[in-house]
Amino acid sequence: MFHMTLKMYGKINDLARLIKAADEYRVYEKAQEKCRREPAAQRCQQALAAFSQRFEKAHGDLPLLNALLHEQEELLAEQSALPCVAELQKARAAVSELVRGTAEALQGILFPDVQCSCSGNCQDCGGCGAQE
Repeated sequence: MFHMTLKMYGKINDLARLIKAADEYRVYEKAQEKCRREPAAQRCQQALAAFSQRFEKAHGDLPLLNALLHEQEELLAEQSALPCVAELQKARAAVSELVRGTAEALQGILFPDVQCSCSGNCQDCGGCGAQE
């Protein structure tokens, strides 16, 4: 288990606020809201949320479990085919890439002798946007 001071936690919150102010995060929030307003996406989400209870009740009933799994696969395919869900997945991937790049930059600053794509020298880099 790791140890974190309150000061470190505060700085992480500051970093999270910067990430939330980034264009990638704003696009993600808009895509998330668009999915919340999409009736088909809501229907799929509600149906998928109900599966855990249905699975528990079907305990040991293999034919019912197989039918539920098939139904779940169909719902997931239907959900994935929705344009708002594809948009949300793309936006979530962009935010994940931003967070990954941030973690990589931190690694590069802390351990400059370890091979990574961030040297800590922003003059030669256009990746993380730190020079902005």
